[in-house]
Amino acid sequence: MRETYSGFIKKLEDNEVFVFGSNDKCVQGGGAALIASKNDWCGRREFMGNRLSDCGKAYGLVTVEGPGQPFSLTPEEICSNISKFYYFAEKNPSLRFFIAYTNEDPQQTSLNGYRTIDMCVFFMQCGKIPDNIVFEDKFYELMLEIGKNI
Repeated sequence: MRETYSGFIKKLEDNEVFVFGSNDKCVQGGGAALIASKNDWCGRREFMGNRLSDCGKAYGLVTVEGPGQPFSLTPEEICSNISKFYYFAEKNPSLRFFIAYTNEDPQQTSLNGYRTIDMCVFFMQCGKIPDNIVFEDKFYELMLEIGKNI
């Protein structure tokens, strides 16, 4: 059984990393990126394109080209970035990566333009999910539900 978390991530232990949808620019202005910068898990102007923050507390998973540009990456491009993230997580087994997607509403869209249900599918289809990746419990339940129907 995969480890999950409930609620919002407000603090991180030394070996924990906050993973949020990012762009390939250095602007971190909204959504979970704003939470990461407000908690000093990444710098406000730090480049966060598919990488670990300078302080090692956040990982910017690129899901959009820039602020205010929904659907600027294709599902295949997002999947490629998730695969890169999975590879990074596998190479860093001592870290636990907390995915900042939740399932308030499967049809709700992220700043990247994609629905929660779409993001679930992307995470499921982009390779084997490393054991050190931790999903929000309702998001993971949706992943399991989708998996039954595939």
